[in-house]
Amino acid sequence: MKLGKSLAPLFALLFCLGFSQNAQANVPHTMTYTGQLNAPNGAPVVGVVNSTFRIYDAPTGGNGVWAENYSGINVQNGEFRVQMGTMMPLEPVFNGEPYWLEITIQGETLSPRTPLETVPYAFRANDANTVGGHTAADLINAAGGGTAATTSYDNTTSGLNATDVQAALDDLAARVAALEALTQDMERTTINNKTAVTFTGVNFHVRNGTGTTDGPVNGLGNLVVGYDEAWPSGNTKTGSHNIIVGIRHDYTSFGGFVAGHSNAITGEYASITGGADNTASGNQSSISGGAGNTSSAYSAWVGGGAVNTASAQSSAVCGGISNTASGLYSSVSGGRENQSTEMHASVSGGWKNVASGESSSVSGGRLNTASGFYSSVSGGYKNEAQYSSASVCGGSNNIASGSNATVSGGVQNTADGNSSSVSGGYNRTVSSWADWQAGGLFQNQ
Repeated sequence: MKLGKSLAPLFALLFCLGFSQNAQANVPHTMTYTGQLNAPNGAPVVGVVNSTFRIYDAPTGGNGVWAENYSGINVQNGEFRVQMGTMMPLEPVFNGEPYWLEITIQGETLSPRTPLETVPYAFRANDANTVGGHTAADLINAAGGGTAATTSYDNTTSGLNATDVQAALDDLAARVAALEALTQDMERTTINNKTAVTFTGVNFHVRNGTGTTDGPVNGLGNLVVGYDEAWPSGNTKTGSHNIIVGIRHDYTSFGGFVAGHSNAITGEYASITGGADNTASGNQSSISGGAGNTSSAYSAWVGGGAVNTASAQSSAVCGGISNTASGLYSSVSGGRENQSTEMHASVSGGWKNVASGESSSVSGGRLNTASGFYSSVSGGYKNEAQYSSASVCGGSNNIASGSNATVSGGVQNTADGNSSSVSGGYNRTVSSWADWQAGGLFQNQ
């Protein structure tokens, strides 16, 4: 097919540079050229043509800076399309200088040359895809305000709406400034060859969104160090504003701290600082460590050990195993299977000792009982202080059953009278008020 020179005025140009309603993820490195070929009678051409596209640095003459040949271009209903830059890169050509496009079809060069306006120079916007580190899709979502850039011999061009673009860029700048203000006290550093994030001169707040620290809980607003694996008997991680360190913990209230393994804090402001399988269910109760310990009353505390229980207000078990402080303000310091069951009662240690009188005490030994008010057993085996202010200092199987009665030691001695005493010996009994026995060596029988 041969084209006469009369076809040249009928050759219209259309540049389609990839503009659309949404910003593209990558700047293309080619340029689409769409043209219209009409016969002298005005009918659109149908067939196959060959063409050469050249770019010059002047409207006539000048130097050629780029050229590309296209063979077998399909022309349908007069329309054809060429993708410029598929063989010879376009990007190095555009350096800010003016250029003109010259087209040759079937050996005939069309004139005048077409000036290349601002649009192709978008190739030089090296940072257009990553403004401030953000992708174009992040930055602009034009709402159809622009049209495809077109040109013909009258060089009429329309472009993307500059007002919309500027508004989007202004909004981006404001957002970036706000983000920088929020992160100005945060620094990403390397400490001991490990990545670290450092906050300087700020408070770090974690909130559950309800508006109050001690209000309704929703399982949010907790500071969790670790993966917060499920509690062994089901997931009851419903508390808020707690600090969680370790594995498989349960937390159902607020203001608490739990560390270790499989521990549960269910009281308000309760804490467990270590160990495993411990439960702090009283408000403001705490457990310092150990295993299987329980602190179930207001302000109760277990220091450690195993299977110890502080079940009364302000009661305490310091350690040992299987000890119980169930009296108000009572305590067990240690030992095994000891019980302090009344107000202000205490057991210091030993095995299976019981302080069951108000303000009573057992200092040690085994199977000793202080059941009277203000009574005490200092030690020994199977001794009992049964009445108020009664005491047994030691020995075995001794009983102080009178008020203010005392057995100092020996075996199977009994001070039954009020204010009576047995100093020692074997199987001695004093039943009278203020009576006394010392033993066979010092007392005439």
